[in-house]
Amino acid sequence: MIHDALEKFAFNFKCKAVGAGDTSATEEGRRDFPEDCEYGQKQISSTCCPVNDFQRVCLRLTGQPGSDYINGSWINGYRQSNAFMVTQAPLDNTVNDLWRMVWESGSKTIVMLNDLQDDMAQYWPEPQKKQVYGSLTVSSKTEDGVDDTVCTRAFEIYRNGSVASPLQEVRTVTQFHLRGWPRDGLPSQSSLLLDLVDRVLKKQRSTGNKPVTVMCS
Repeated sequence: MIHDALEKFAFNFKCKAVGAGDTSATEEGRRDFPEDCEYGQKQISSTCCPVNDFQRVCLRLTGQPGSDYINGSWINGYRQSNAFMVTQAPLDNTVNDLWRMVWESGSKTIVMLNDLQDDMAQYWPEPQKKQVYGSLTVSSKTEDGVDDTVCTRAFEIYRNGSVASPLQEVRTVTQFHLRGWPRDGLPSQSSLLLDLVDRVLKKQRSTGNKPVTVMCS
């Protein structure tokens, strides 16, 4: 029980702290990116950066400048290294990077801890629709709890051009979307967070403890 409580606390605290550009972590290797460089153009703020280069999530290079970069950091769980990938809510020009990170890491769970804001992009297709994001196609299968504080969506993702192949790999990714967390502040009910963490950790275990993608504003 103590282990579970600690893991819940670390999950809630770290995802918001790192997502908000927290500077209480080690400054070694930390760097801010100007808005006119390849990395800076992929960030909501020039001061909202990965904690350091050692914890930064690195994407596979595609031949384009800055193609290895996403504003995301690895975070350890209490009993698992690199249990979480904490990333900023995507911009229009980083949605493809987000889905590439999900695919390359094998993540099967996304936790969205913010409402959509004007400077953020909706990175998923409407229900029963599909959308191409770079080299991947995302198909929206179900959407439950649309009017609830936590909405759950299920997506299928696969590489473009592979859908007709009998050997294609189709992955199911579940998104937990928590509504009402203020951009500057805390949710009004802590019980909602505890329930969400329970649901997320159960889903993570059911998918073989794949890393959880945690998204903050």
